[in-house]
Amino acid sequence: MKLCRECYAVLPEPSEKGHRRRKFCNDACKQRFYRKHRSERKQLQHTPFWQEQAEFWRSRCDELQAKLDKEQKYGDTLEKALASLQEKQDWLEARLSAVEGMLRIEPISPEGERILQKAEKELDADFKRNMQEFRRELDALSQEMRDLLHTALYGPE
Repeated sequence: MKLCRECYAVLPEPSEKGHRRRKFCNDACKQRFYRKHRSERKQLQHTPFWQEQAEFWRSRCDELQAKLDKEQKYGDTLEKALASLQEKQDWLEARLSAVEGMLRIEPISPEGERILQKAEKELDADFKRNMQEFRRELDALSQEMRDLLHTALYGPE
């Protein structure tokens, strides 16, 4: 018992010998079947091109995602370094202002003034040394910030 390939209806047996067996119950089923399968065949013919395109764009997307992840990690590293440098700069500025504040103390009495002059003479060398050290640290910090800004703008060398 044969069935129609489109609607699955039972096909009649051939009346004479030598005739081909029918595959469809009528011409409408035959036309509908070929139209449906023709579109599938066309789709299969164009599939390799679209598959190639899809694979290309997927790989391109993966590359860009990897690059984005790398840049994001690099940006996070820069942000941490910048925050660390800002903390160091704040700390150095606080120390500098404290030292400058110590210099602005006004004596209450002549005896206090003599004590301050004596302390100033003793601490003058230490102060100059500390100021030079602070300047070196500030210079190093500003150089580090310039380097970070350069790498942030132009990328790693």
